[in-house]
Amino acid sequence: GQHPALGAPFVEPGCRIDLPKARILCSGLSPVSRFAEGTADWPNAPAKAGGTIDLRRVPGIEADTTDTLKLTDLGAGWYAVRNERLGIGFGMSWPLAVFPALWFWQAYGGAYGAPWYGRTYLIALEPFSTVRLTVAEAIEDGTARVLRPGETLAASYAAVGFEGSAEV
Repeated sequence: GQHPALGAPFVEPGCRIDLPKARILCSGLSPVSRFAEGTADWPNAPAKAGGTIDLRRVPGIEADTTDTLKLTDLGAGWYAVRNERLGIGFGMSWPLAVFPALWFWQAYGGAYGAPWYGRTYLIALEPFSTVRLTVAEAIEDGTARVLRPGETLAASYAAVGFEGSAEV
C-alpha cells in the first residue's frame, strides 16, 4: 500500500472528502472508536452511539478518536479532499487493478501511543492491494498478490493540488 497523509493546516474541521461509490468495512476498531462493527455504503458508516456517521466531513480534534476503516468495491480509483474555507483541495488517483482497496486512517486526537500522544490530527487515504492487516491474513484469504520469478508489477499515481470548492 501507499500512505499519503494530510494534516493541519490544510485538514481542519469541515473539510470534505469525495470519492466514488464504495463499501465501508468497520472492523478491528480502536477502543476510542466512533464506529460500530459492520459494513455500509459510502459515506455513512455505522456509529457506536447509533445511527450513522457521514465520512465526507472531517470532525475536529475534540472527536478524540482514531480508526482505520477499509473501503472496498470502489467505483473508481480516486479521491479528493477539499478545504472549502481555504478554497483549495488535494486529489489522488491510482489503478484499481493494482490497489483495489482504500484504507482510511482517521487520527482526530485519539491516537495516544508513541509517537502521537494524543496530538495527531490527520487523515490518510491509502490505496492498498488488500483490506487485510498482515501478509499472512492476505495469503490465508487469497488476496495477497503473488509475483513469480522475473515478473514485475508497475503502478502509476497522480496527485494534484487544486483551487476551488466545487464538488468533484
